[in-house]
Amino acid sequence: MNEDKWLKGDDAEDMLAWLRLPRFDRLLTGRKLRLLACACCRSEWAALPDHRSRYAVKMAERYADGREAYAVRLRDACVAAAQAIEGVSRDDDPLGYLAHDASIAPDCVCLATAAGLPAGAADAVRDLFGNPFRPLRVEPSTAAVLAELYSSGSVNFDIGTANSFHLTQNVLTPTVLSVARGAYEERTEDGLLDGERLLILADALEEAGCANAESPAAVRRDIDTMNFIMSRCFDDEAYRYYQCTLDGLYARLQEAERPHPLLEHLRSGGKHYLGCHAVDAILGKR
Repeated sequence: MNEDKWLKGDDAEDMLAWLRLPRFDRLLTGRKLRLLACACCRSEWAALPDHRSRYAVKMAERYADGREAYAVRLRDACVAAAQAIEGVSRDDDPLGYLAHDASIAPDCVCLATAAGLPAGAADAVRDLFGNPFRPLRVEPSTAAVLAELYSSGSVNFDIGTANSFHLTQNVLTPTVLSVARGAYEERTEDGLLDGERLLILADALEEAGCANAESPAAVRRDIDTMNFIMSRCFDDEAYRYYQCTLDGLYARLQEAERPHPLLEHLRSGGKHYLGCHAVDAILGKR
């Protein structure tokens, strides 16, 4: 697996297998796995006519959303979804099995959804997990982190890597958060995120200052700050850490003019599902 295959490929099984590597434990949460099964069903909703299977998907979404009050309903939905596929093979009713997968334990979802995935599953994986080669990081402004690092003298402060896209908390204005919550909660009749709301969210982010992958001027300020810190550092271990950080800042400067991937994704059209990585990042969901 490489970045080009991830962005353009259609082998969802291979993508999921790659996400199961230990380095992606932070991405492959139980909530995301459950919502991926739901998204696969939503991608071909018309091909899932059985009301028991549809009910299982809806209860799974609500449970994954942190609504523990739906735990009993989810168990009942799981039993009903199992009845809907009784005597039928996964090959004959893959969506029915996915609906059942969505209503059982996350580990079972992880194992079961590797087979019988619909044609649009790769797009669903990209929508929910983004680009793991360039993960999106929501964090304090780098300048604020560097100031804290300098004042504390600590070297155990992760300020990101050159391969990450950054979304600083200062762009998460009340307007942005309100629009994001609306997009998350007010979905279409098919259970998808409303594309019009996502366009409004992208505009709100841009107005808040999230236009490019990163501000070149801000990165240059961070480089100056890091050079200042290093000029006053006399500890070899700390200096090596700061040097790695500085190298990452220079690499980030080279790509700072790129459009922010969050805006590109929100404006990309196509289907966006509950668990969309862009909306989740803004709302702090995993």
